[in-house]
Amino acid sequence: MCETKELCRTQQCGDDDHAAATASCEGCLKAGRVLLIFSSAPLDLPSPPEHHCSPSLKNDMKPLTLLLGFTALLHSLTGAASVDSRIINGHEVTPHSKPYMASLQIKRSHICGGFLVGKSFVMTAAHCFNRGAEMTVVLGAHDIINRAERTQRIAVRFYHIYPGYDNTTLQNDIMLLQLQKEAQLGSRIQCIPLPKKDKDVKPNTECIVAGWGATTTGGEASSRLRAVNVTVVDRKVCKTAWRGQITPRMMCAGGNVGKRGFCQGDSGGPLVCNSKKPTAEGIVSFNELKACDNPQIPNVYTQVSKYLPWIKCIMGSTN
Repeated sequence: MCETKELCRTQQCGDDDHAAATASCEGCLKAGRVLLIFSSAPLDLPSPPEHHCSPSLKNDMKPLTLLLGFTALLHSLTGAASVDSRIINGHEVTPHSKPYMASLQIKRSHICGGFLVGKSFVMTAAHCFNRGAEMTVVLGAHDIINRAERTQRIAVRFYHIYPGYDNTTLQNDIMLLQLQKEAQLGSRIQCIPLPKKDKDVKPNTECIVAGWGATTTGGEASSRLRAVNVTVVDRKVCKTAWRGQITPRMMCAGGNVGKRGFCQGDSGGPLVCNSKKPTAEGIVSFNELKACDNPQIPNVYTQVSKYLPWIKCIMGSTN
């Protein structure tokens, strides 16, 4: 999706449900009334472009005051989940073998992962947003503390947070960062494809998740990118394990299955499936609290395919 050919522009429409919005880009537009965009720039700069791409959901987005630290525990869901993530039982990847990976930073400190989906867009988790803090995106990095690496550091122009995001339940935990300038693509910096249609990844599919984090609960972070293979878990099984907290727009992988996955430090990174044509199917969202080394339930991701109309609308109408 480095080039978005489809421009989604239309007049405001009435309220339709989320199902209509997922049918097509036009459905998204018809269901949308309001687009919530937050800018890191001073208030005297031009306003964000106007869109009507956002589905109108019952759960309005609540103000988010969460700041993600690199080594600290940040948030919990009813005492059972953590939204700060790192890679567990993985390995250091070959440098620059995952050129879509992005390090989201505040004051040059890594706070979240992300992935490049267009020359001007990085996808990540909505809970990575911190109101009032200026975020930058680092592309092309392997060792994020090695300033000798040839990386690109780009400021965030707008934060496109999905309406209906709930920072308590982490429903709709997805955000698009619009960059101040286009990334210069090359061997170290490339976009990763998104799913072409709304389709669940089959249970038992092998995928991979990557990030710059520690390898044990409460351990020290790794400055070098690490990854681990994880197995997709049937949503019904995952929903039972999480006592009903899993929605149709979430997917599960790893955790108690193989004792591999993420933990504190790298929320927002991609779950990549399909070894022949790597595709970003999920976004790291939350896991079991303080149980990275011995999780009893699966890790949870936002399922990207559920948001394709909104993604196309945002990326198309801002070109």
